Amino acid sequence: MYALDLPTHTAVALVCIERPDARWNRSMNAHPKSQLTDPRQIQVALDGKQAQLPAAAWIARRAENGWRTEDLKPADALKMSRILGYLAALQVTEDVLWTKADGFNPRAGALGLLQPAADYTLLWADGAIRRVVVGAPSPFGQGVFVFDSLNVDQWGNPHPCGLYLLKE
Repeated sequence: MYALDLPTHTAVALVCIERPDARWNRSMNAHPKSQLTDPRQIQVALDGKQAQLPAAAWIARRAENGWRTEDLKPADALKMSRILGYLAALQVTEDVLWTKADGFNPRAGALGLLQPAADYTLLWADGAIRRVVVGAPSPFGQGVFVFDSLNVDQWGNPHPCGLYLLKE
C-alpha cells in the first residue's frame, strides 16, 4: 500500500528533516517511543512563524514559479522533485502488529524510529496535513510512521495512523 493518500504534486508546503547519519543500534530495540520532532513546532513552522526545529530542517512553499524556501530563495528543483517523487512512490506493508496490552511489535525503536532518518510533513491548500517519518535501517526493517494531523495528546505525544514497514 502507498503511505500517502493524497497527491504530493499538489501540496503547498513541505517541512523536511533529513538525517543521513541516523543509525540504529541494539540498545534501541526495547524503546517503544521515538524521538520525533515536536509536531507543535512543525505546525508553528507551517504557520510561517519562528519554530524550534532541528538544524537539518528546511521549509519550502509553493510559489508562482515553483518552490521557494523560507529565506525566499528558489528551492533546489531536483531535490524537491526527488522528495515529492519519493513520497508519492513510498510503499509500506502492514506487517507491524499492535495490541492494547503490548503496543507495537516489533517496537518502534527496533525499526529505527528512535532516531529517524527522515521526517517529511506536507500541507495542502485545504489544510490537509500528512507527516511521514522514516526510521533508520535496522535488521528488522525500516519503520514508517504516517500521521494525518499534527495533534498531540494531553502528554504531548503524537498518535500516528499506523506504524508500517518500508516495502523494499
